[in-house]
Amino acid sequence: IRASDSALMRLGVVDRLQGSYQQALAHTQEALHISRQIGDPLSEAEALTRLAVIEQHLHHYQKAAEHHQLAITLFRRGGDPAGEAEAYDGLGEVSLAMGQPGQALVRHSDALHLARETGDLNEQARPHYVLARAHQAANDHARAHLHFEEAGTLFALLGAPETGQVQARLSASDSTAPETSASDRQAW
Repeated sequence: IRASDSALMRLGVVDRLQGSYQQALAHTQEALHISRQIGDPLSEAEALTRLAVIEQHLHHYQKAAEHHQLAITLFRRGGDPAGEAEAYDGLGEVSLAMGQPGQALVRHSDALHLARETGDLNEQARPHYVLARAHQAANDHARAHLHFEEAGTLFALLGAPETGQVQARLSASDSTAPETSASDRQAW
């Protein structure tokens, strides 16, 4: 059964990346059902996080926020700070999409704090990137620039493809848009 839920979650990701959101929703909901059936709270949290991303793409922000919030609780109970950080980042993305940059800053800061605890540079780079976007939305361009620089440095150390996106943001003369581009969403 566990292999089925993993396969369904992977199918959901592929569907989402291809823009087949309804199919992604169906596969991920089925994976969530299986995770709950077998009593695997960390798998359930992962499914909820992925489901939240799909709901956000569909502009179902309240549902996305609820899924992320439940995932945070499950990841915390299961002792998975990396998963918890990912869910906080997702909750920050939803807040930003809802026009709440202040709330986004709080959630992304929570994610960065947890990511630093794990010591994983990749897990630290993403919160810096999304914190930068949240600072842009809050019209704090100096802090946005600092977070873009930190994200760029970390992504470059990792040899990550996101380095180019961050460098483009840094070098753009008008980096005030808080929106997530399609390439930003797919990169994460």
